[in-house]
Amino acid sequence: FGVDAAEDFKEYTPRDYYCWLKTYNCWCKLMLLDNAAASRLRLLEQSVAVDEKMKE
Repeated sequence: FGVDAAEDFKEYTPRDYYCWLKTYNCWCKLMLLDNAAASRLRLLEQSVAVDEKMKE
């Protein structure tokens, strides 16, 4: 078991690590964009609600 695990670990190359890092980075950017979009939508909804109250 120990030798197989060591051999499996050696199969991971810097390229594999780089690909993982890029994937993780893209996921983080997507989460940030999603949060920003949700915040803008909330602000827009609040703005519309305030406008409607002002009209009344």
